Amino acid sequence: MLFSPTKIIIQNITYPDGLLNNNFAATTWDAVSDDAFYSGKLVFASHNLCFRSIISTQWINTAVAGDEKFEHIYWGMGSIASANYDDQSKAARALLLNKLSPFFPGDLKIERSVVGYPVILKDNEDLSIPASLSHDGNFVAYCFNAEND
Repeated sequence: MLFSPTKIIIQNITYPDGLLNNNFAATTWDAVSDDAFYSGKLVFASHNLCFRSIISTQWINTAVAGDEKFEHIYWGMGSIASANYDDQSKAARALLLNKLSPFFPGDLKIERSVVGYPVILKDNEDLSIPASLSHDGNFVAYCFNAEND
């Protein structure tokens, strides 16, 4: 990979078949199979983790998990019209809520913890679902672990 934060040490990478030389230009995407990713293992601080990345002509989306099975890990991205910070934040939250709603019917909302990570509430009760939101330019992304669904 051309970019990797210096505190993350990539141990190995497996390349997907058929994605290296194509012109993949999707503007909306959800993880749906196990073999269409760049994948591998990395070390961050004292943590040994596994990653999966998908790379398009306009974006890179990566998720990290404790093991290579990625069971209960849901991740994806979408494009939005505005690159305004507030619009990005709202769109990322809406995308996550849309993906969570089939698992947790009812009144879902996202609040920000004191230190900034998303807290997912159902009927004002914390669901304790680890989640991550990101945005850059006209793209927003989500990742969550629905292990307790």
